[in-house]
Amino acid sequence: MNTPKQNRTSILNIALCSVAVIALSLSLFSGCVRSKLPLANISVPLPTMEPIRNLFGSYREGNFQNRDWDDAFLAMHQKLTREYPFTEWKELDWDGLYEAWAPQVQAAMDAKDNAAYYKAIRSYLYAIPDAGININTQETYRNDAIGGAFGFSILPLDDGRIIVVRVEPGFFADMAGLEWGSEVIEWNGLPIAEALEQVPLLWGDAPAATRDCRILEQCALLTRAPIGAKALLKYKKPGSEALWTSRLEARRDFYRTLHDLIPEGKVISEFDAPFESRILDGNIGYINIHCHAATLVMPFPARAFRTAIEQFTKAEVKGIILDLRGNAGGQDLLAVEYAGHFTQSPLFYRNLVAFDYDKGGFALNEEESLTIEPKDPYFGGPVMVL
Repeated sequence: MNTPKQNRTSILNIALCSVAVIALSLSLFSGCVRSKLPLANISVPLPTMEPIRNLFGSYREGNFQNRDWDDAFLAMHQKLTREYPFTEWKELDWDGLYEAWAPQVQAAMDAKDNAAYYKAIRSYLYAIPDAGININTQETYRNDAIGGAFGFSILPLDDGRIIVVRVEPGFFADMAGLEWGSEVIEWNGLPIAEALEQVPLLWGDAPAATRDCRILEQCALLTRAPIGAKALLKYKKPGSEALWTSRLEARRDFYRTLHDLIPEGKVISEFDAPFESRILDGNIGYINIHCHAATLVMPFPARAFRTAIEQFTKAEVKGIILDLRGNAGGQDLLAVEYAGHFTQSPLFYRNLVAFDYDKGGFALNEEESLTIEPKDPYFGGPVMVL
């Protein structure tokens, strides 16, 4: 049995060995400063921020949280102006955007109003018609703005009419007698088309990139308001020309009516397969691709896809249906792997042009270029994509 003195010596040796390993690891960084480790009181080299930035090569200056609000906003604006790739395509007026929102940022800073500052930043970003733009949603602010629902959802028809597509049981709209299929005529005294145009899109999941996305977001957000807000609805019930009027009040619904207007495909979790395959009646191969990603159930989807094609070729199917409806996207590498089973010669897939800090502008990133290479087994029969 070790004596207390031997135990203390062993512990000290272990501690010194641990410190030595840490010190050796840290000494691999260039541009270090020296600092003392607590308790051990030993001076070791510690890395400065620059080596850490170099270690994570993708790191670029973009963290403005320690700046004054107006300075941080200007820095963000300058970064986007310089690095956003679709300025011409989206016909963006960066100077106009800055002039529109900089005064609100300044006013928020002067008033030390965090909510106003956040909303100014969000408004600036949501003025960019690109659903790839993202800002963390502050739930408190969103709840204050649209946490209440009037208990129904609407969608546009091709002929311009706005139709009720869902009535939430137990809400004011339901109790007022609103029915599925009713045509909305007026909202708070305005013709419905005019009312929709006035709906702010600030609390949508992402900026609306297209006209269709915009009208869908307007429909989703029209029927939401602060909890307790009142609204006046005029509508026609299905098969009737009579005009009905209902007074509604917004109640909390935990956003149930916000995201279910249009089914966007199967929601995939780690416990679901990213695609399903089978042979339909008539000896037709069918693959429904929900997303291009691996899951716990299917960790190697490219292999599983190859197996499906092997089964189809062995069964001599007459053709294959690739069902991409509701596809959530995912990894381009998987799309390239899948497509390889339908070609006998290499095909161009993509080039990637992005802002290059080292070159000071946009440049082709050749490492990100992708080509579809032929894969076995090859299927040369008819292919239909849905």
